[in-house]
Amino acid sequence: MTPNPPDASPEPWTFSANGVLEALTWAQAVDALQSTLADGFDPETDPDRHSIDAAGGHMLLMPSSTGQRLGVKVLTVRNGPDATDSLPTIQGAYVLFDGDSMAPLAFLDGAALTKVRTAATSALAIRHLADRPLPRLAVFGTGAQAHGHASALHATAGVEHVDVVARDSAKGEAFVRQLRSEGIPASLATPAAVSAADIIACTSSAGAPLFSGDAVKDHALVLAIGSHTPTTRDIDSTLVSRGSVVVESRHSAQREAGAVLIPQSENLLYVRDLPTLSDIVQGRYAVSAGTGPRIFVGTGMAWQDLSIAGAVFAEAQKQMPGFTSPEYLQPGPTTNASRDTARYRIERSPLGFHSDRDTFASPATAHLGQARRAGEGEWVAVDNYGRPVATIWSPYLGRPNTFRCDPLPHARYVDAVEADDFSVVLDYALNNFSTAL
Repeated sequence: MTPNPPDASPEPWTFSANGVLEALTWAQAVDALQSTLADGFDPETDPDRHSIDAAGGHMLLMPSSTGQRLGVKVLTVRNGPDATDSLPTIQGAYVLFDGDSMAPLAFLDGAALTKVRTAATSALAIRHLADRPLPRLAVFGTGAQAHGHASALHATAGVEHVDVVARDSAKGEAFVRQLRSEGIPASLATPAAVSAADIIACTSSAGAPLFSGDAVKDHALVLAIGSHTPTTRDIDSTLVSRGSVVVESRHSAQREAGAVLIPQSENLLYVRDLPTLSDIVQGRYAVSAGTGPRIFVGTGMAWQDLSIAGAVFAEAQKQMPGFTSPEYLQPGPTTNASRDTARYRIERSPLGFHSDRDTFASPATAHLGQARRAGEGEWVAVDNYGRPVATIWSPYLGRPNTFRCDPLPHARYVDAVEADDFSVVLDYALNNFSTAL
């Protein structure tokens, strides 16, 4: 007994948070953004971000198109969740479409996509603004963006040590331990760490300047990406007056970037005259040496989501073409195989899209749940309440780079050559992942 094969007509692929985070290396993500700009896309034409208020927060709509691809991100941002609340502050989804057929190509986890594209955009700015090695990073915050920036800049910008500045020392210490476990040297610090920092990443949503601009070294590179309203900012006017400022786009900065709008109201600069990320990537502008700190101001733009979503989809097409026929599943007993020989990988599933169109149940574990096809090569084991329990990936054999974060905690590998049929793989997932391993 095997799961239903994909329909003859193409179906949108689904990328969970893990799927988005594992699809690209940081260098590939930065390259995708650079290619979009180098190919002539003008961020000044990107549609505005739209916000819709709700009882518990607000919703953001971010559409974009490059012609060949188009897409939209829908995010919800909760108002001040309680410290004991387990629900994330940011939740959402991205839909990627083909520009010719206008057909949907993929659904992607929106929060994970935001983490990747924001950190990759900062890394792209550093790629073009840095004029020397920048080994020490001071990061303000402990959330997804703090982690994304520490990881991306360690991988692409030569960062050798991360100073973590946190309002909550317990969260800061936990974040330091996480970075160290990932091979990134880190320590807990105070705002005074900016005086020794080569890169300063403002990833918190404090809304007010996080440090004194006088304390920043002349050669430092500052990433002001934590605020996106005209009246909030994470850097002060002193820093802006000392340095060279580059923005994502003049249009978006004029709408949303308090980091430059407040200094503009003080007659320290004019947003219309500021160079943009596109200017430096396409070689229309270069920051002169000896002009003080280099400052990149970003509020997040829809074209960045589209670039990364398109790259995730393209990489998945190359590495994981998915089920081609039900005969792919071979007979034999289930084993916990080596990752080097396995044809399936089973991992704990995050929340995401889980279609109930194609379902499969095993008689032995029907009381526990069933499998639902979530995308090409991806099945999700769900319990009888519809909650995702585990993700079953296939084909896996011969694709050692498909899962770049291996070995993941609690991942299991199953050799399809020895599997009785897909029901045995599903039985293994439901029996072993329904409770904590």
